[in-house]
Amino acid sequence: VEALVVQLLLIAFQFWLVRKVERARLVHMLVLLGLPGPILRAMHARPVRILDNDSDDDDGEEGGDEDDKSAVGVAPAGGAAAAAAVAAKAGAEQGGQAGLLTQQPSLPAPVQRHGTDGTEEDEPLPTTGAFAKLAAAEAGAHRGSHPGAAAPSMVLPVVDAAVAAAAAGRGGGSGHKFAMKKKVKHQDSLTRGALSFNGKAIIPSYLTTVKLMWPLGLWWAALVAIYVLSYTQLNSMQEPLSSLNMACHVIYRYSQIRTTAWVAVTQANNVDKDIARAELRHELDLLVSEYNTLMYGGLSLSQLGSPFTHETPPAAFVSKTFSDKFFKEKDCLRWEQDTCLKEGHQYYEVSRSGLDAMMRRLISEMNLLVEDSYVDLNYLSTRYDYMFTVGARDLYEGLQDAAKLFVDYSINRYNNVLLIHTILLAATAVLAVVYGLFWVRP
Repeated sequence: VEALVVQLLLIAFQFWLVRKVERARLVHMLVLLGLPGPILRAMHARPVRILDNDSDDDDGEEGGDEDDKSAVGVAPAGGAAAAAAVAAKAGAEQGGQAGLLTQQPSLPAPVQRHGTDGTEEDEPLPTTGAFAKLAAAEAGAHRGSHPGAAAPSMVLPVVDAAVAAAAAGRGGGSGHKFAMKKKVKHQDSLTRGALSFNGKAIIPSYLTTVKLMWPLGLWWAALVAIYVLSYTQLNSMQEPLSSLNMACHVIYRYSQIRTTAWVAVTQANNVDKDIARAELRHELDLLVSEYNTLMYGGLSLSQLGSPFTHETPPAAFVSKTFSDKFFKEKDCLRWEQDTCLKEGHQYYEVSRSGLDAMMRRLISEMNLLVEDSYVDLNYLSTRYDYMFTVGARDLYEGLQDAAKLFVDYSINRYNNVLLIHTILLAATAVLAVVYGLFWVRP
């Protein structure tokens, strides 16, 4: 659920944020598209004033600066401000004052140009067109900066003239405006997600979006792969856990039989012995069922009506180590090796024939003990002597070791899953820092 739902929602939210940031970045780029075409052409065609310093005397000197020529605009800073005002007003008013502009006089104004001798030469500007009115406004501003000069009166008409030029460039007719709107709408449909202005469109960078999103997609794929691997490993533990559960049942049932047999041989009257015999017979039936289930699979009698009804796999055929301990083990299974039965003891052979031989012998001896007469049902009985000598040490401790095989296997699987998720946690923390510091930041 986390990998398929929560993480996908977070990645989708991250994608939405990236698209919003990319669109916000495009808004700032619309400044270049906001200026109408005629204004851009007029600004591009402005004459320049060349400051030419005589550098002939410096030709023979080492280290002289060969780049003594610079080009600057004819108008002062006020001219750039006027151009910006023209651009802003041209974007807001599209031909609203075209009628007023036609009534303004077109006054030629000289442009100051520096010659090679340092003197200023006057050169008349064109007397028609939008550029003439723009140049007239700049020239008026230049003359107004001298003492005694009259206040410029052509600024507003020139601005209106630029607006009129912009309107003329876009087309003053309503039919042309309608065609432009249709063109913009058609362009928007072709460039979905782009920002358009004046018939121009800025398309967002899909490469930037992919660059910011592919690490998250790769991380999500790795997360899903790790979750699938973890689920597979944990799901494969059902059979070992079922075998471990049944092995614990066998050990518990064997302990119950030891206790019940001890009660049966220590009772003083026959009534108590009969009660102990009945209990011992019932426990033996359960032990046989659970032991056969552990070795050969299936469901035992004790699992009927139990909430845990998962079938036990045949441990004798699934695990070779487990099978060898029951059928091929020839060593002493006691934890304290110095207490092992010595060669020549009556139970020496059976104690070194594997767990299955010892368990089958125990079940046989207990069935005989249940059928013995009251006189033979005592503490010195040979049936109970096998239980005390072999069953209490060799068989019981061997069953504990066999169950520990499933415990170790389960713990090993859990540790593998824990290691994978620990690596995932550490890698996620490191990659998050790297992604934030070196990938997202410009």
